Amino acid sequence: VMDRRGKKLTEGTPEEVGSDPKVLEVYLVSDRKLYFRLISGRILLSPA
Repeated sequence: VMDRRGKKLTEGTPEEVGSDPKVLEVYLVSDRKLYFRLISGRILLSPA
C-alpha cells in the first residue's frame, strides 16, 4: 500500500506514530481518508 506521496506504508516511522515503530495496517474508508491503525486497532492518525 502506498500513500499519496508514493511512500510504502508497512512499518511505522517516528513521523507516523510518534516514537512507536510498530507495523501499521492501513484502511481506506468510504470517505476516502486513510486511517492508520496499530494491529491492535487503535487509530493513530487520519490524514485528509
